Amino acid sequence: MSLDTFTRRGPFLGVFLLAMATLMHEVLLTRIFSVTMWYHYAFAAISVAMFGMTVGANCVYLFPNHFAPERSKRHLTHYSLWFSVMIVLSFALYLRIPFADPAEFSAWVFGRIALTYAVVSIPFVFSGIAICLALTRFPSQVSRIYASDLAGAALGCPALVYLLEVLDGPSAVVFIALVAASSTFFFAGESGSVGVRRAAYVVALGFIGLVVANAWLAREGEAFLRLRWVKGGMEGKPLYEKWNSFSRIHVQGNPDEPVPPESWGSALGIGTRPPIRRLSLWLDSTAQTHLIGHESDERRLEFLKEDVTAFAYHVRTITDVLVVGTGGGRDVLTALQFDAARITGVEINRNVLHAVNVRFGDFTGHLDRNPRVQFINDEARSYITRQKGRFGLIQIPMIDTWAATAAGAFVLSENALYTVEACTAFLEKLKPNGMLSITRWHVQSSPWEISRTITLVLEALKRVGAKDPRDHLLVISAFPPLSDVGVATVLASRSPFALSELYRAEGVAARMRFRVDISPRSASTPLFESLASGRPLAEFSEDLPVTLAPPTDDSPFFFNMLKFSHVLDREAWGAGPVAFNQKAVFALGALLLTATILTLAFILLPLWLRAERPAFRTGLPLFLLFAAIGIGFMLVEISQLQRLTVFLGHPTYSLTVVLFAILLSSGLGSFLTRGIVNPAFVGVVLFLLLLGSLTVYGCYTPRLVEEMRGESTGIRILVAAAILSGIGIFLGMPFPLGMKAALVRSPKLAPWLWGINGATSVLASILAVVIALLWGISVSFWAGLGCYVVATLAFIWSCLQEGYSTVPKPNYPFTSEGESVMEVTADHPED
Repeated sequence: MSLDTFTRRGPFLGVFLLAMATLMHEVLLTRIFSVTMWYHYAFAAISVAMFGMTVGANCVYLFPNHFAPERSKRHLTHYSLWFSVMIVLSFALYLRIPFADPAEFSAWVFGRIALTYAVVSIPFVFSGIAICLALTRFPSQVSRIYASDLAGAALGCPALVYLLEVLDGPSAVVFIALVAASSTFFFAGESGSVGVRRAAYVVALGFIGLVVANAWLAREGEAFLRLRWVKGGMEGKPLYEKWNSFSRIHVQGNPDEPVPPESWGSALGIGTRPPIRRLSLWLDSTAQTHLIGHESDERRLEFLKEDVTAFAYHVRTITDVLVVGTGGGRDVLTALQFDAARITGVEINRNVLHAVNVRFGDFTGHLDRNPRVQFINDEARSYITRQKGRFGLIQIPMIDTWAATAAGAFVLSENALYTVEACTAFLEKLKPNGMLSITRWHVQSSPWEISRTITLVLEALKRVGAKDPRDHLLVISAFPPLSDVGVATVLASRSPFALSELYRAEGVAARMRFRVDISPRSASTPLFESLASGRPLAEFSEDLPVTLAPPTDDSPFFFNMLKFSHVLDREAWGAGPVAFNQKAVFALGALLLTATILTLAFILLPLWLRAERPAFRTGLPLFLLFAAIGIGFMLVEISQLQRLTVFLGHPTYSLTVVLFAILLSSGLGSFLTRGIVNPAFVGVVLFLLLLGSLTVYGCYTPRLVEEMRGESTGIRILVAAAILSGIGIFLGMPFPLGMKAALVRSPKLAPWLWGINGATSVLASILAVVIALLWGISVSFWAGLGCYVVATLAFIWSCLQEGYSTVPKPNYPFTSEGESVMEVTADHPED
């Protein structure tokens, strides 16, 4: 049996399944973290996975006697099986760890974050060992192995999307463990490990039984493997639960018990209103919307007319309405109360529509059967952009409060609805007297969120040709008695508000105890007056703790507005999503600190202590090469995750499309390097082609994205996949080219290089978010290009070193000390 080559095709399929299971588990954790923890911790799953895999690669380097080359095939069999088992065991342990998002970070809080980080990373350690062995112990086949690795990871993305349509999250974890166990069969066929193969059969059968039983019991809310600690508290049994790649929704409440009506945008006491039947629908256990029971007496729903979210109906008669994000159908009911003739509700989450109109359709009165109502399952911005008709009202009624951000995971808090380009597109789709209505939280002591909404709308009005944007603007707010936190609605009209409409608006506001914050004739505060008058922000916002500049598609972080100098000033945070986002910034810092400490302690320090100093000095260009590749790849990848979230409309789309397209095309690029025997010359050419493709991509993609924004979701996904594949082919070439060069010099360096690449990737996964927050998505991308420039120079440096042959020799035998002839020859060129 050949020790350093695979003699069958099975191991390549084993690597494919191993990588698929690894990526599926990694992405599924982002979905689960969005439910169990606050959304700003969700993106840590990517960092956790890379950390665990890098620690696994380190183990290969630190324990050379245990991981002797002649045992590599057997170890692949063993550790792939352990990976599958640890997926389930670590997840079961994670479900028992209570996690609460704290107001302030302390040693205790940091300890809980580190514990969660460590527990979740355990299975990835075993995956990292197996994949490191596959990529470093079979040098003549590294291109094919790396291609199998990337192809498996790429197909894991769409596979998970479909898996969550069938199974709940915890059951999906077990299914992924089954995929990982399947890889063991193929490795065992190569290594001849009969006993391990039998154990894999037992484990696989156990996982099959566990998946079936847990998924069946989950339908009744009785699953033994289920989420218990959610957002720091124990979650009760829901009436209904459904997962998909967008979110996990669950419905709670008693459908037969009348309760007092609830309104977050009313300043009137509604305690005297007749009770209604109501259920609560939660998205990721964070964002709440209501399913209001069908009532034969329509007067029970009149409280909807007294909400500030419905203020547009009091200003003008509206016949056709488009509601962005229908949720439980409350705003559709409001439009029906005002006798709108045509109501279009656009909801991106299919499970929400199913819950409202099918699962609880009898309860809600089947709004979808009303001839005046049409529900559309689509992303709102692209749907509106491609409509030929015009609307009398486009309403965005706080639909993203935390729903979009809770699902945002890796891309933190960007939102495609709250950018200048989006608002401009909405205004262009209004009738001549149509209105855009945006409702947001309003905190009187720190009115930052509503102020930024105002600057956003004013800039959009300028772009559609409004001569004096203030004449087109109304801002109405509602505060419960003695409360600092309320709700405000910003109305932007295509035509200036008539004097009669202003009188009507002021009269309704007085009757309902609303406050007119901005109108063409007045403003309630000096800040609002400065905003409405169009004064340059620099003239009056210098002393504010926040930046009120309107977000753009390149920097779509609407809630990230606190200035760096006031990050530690908690009084400046205010309340609502802005304060929530600042906690996300702190979480980002805590995660960066955690990742840095764990990376130093478990990756770089052990490598440094074990490093052979001569090899370390001569390998410096290779270390720089693999560090630059690790940082550059993550900066490019994550910047495109963020950019395409705006383009495609949801983080799930961008995560799936980016990972699938880049990983699959990178796998193809790696495969294309399999025949390269002299990476010194060809490698330099390929590096230069990579730099050229990234430059063209960075210059022309934003323009192409803007031109294609109005296409259907399917077309936009195809466009995104196509343009990503163009650079992905070249992104897949540096790693195998560098590994070939490293394996020629010294196979002992290979785990070192894997560890450095992984360590820098761990930190870059968080650094990319920081760069985008501070300077924009484009800067993050161009920084990634800069890293590949460094990688190119490092590759050239390594090729020019004296006494270094770059011609790999396949099928190297091993010496009695476990050292390959390839290594001996590289260390002693004269031999």
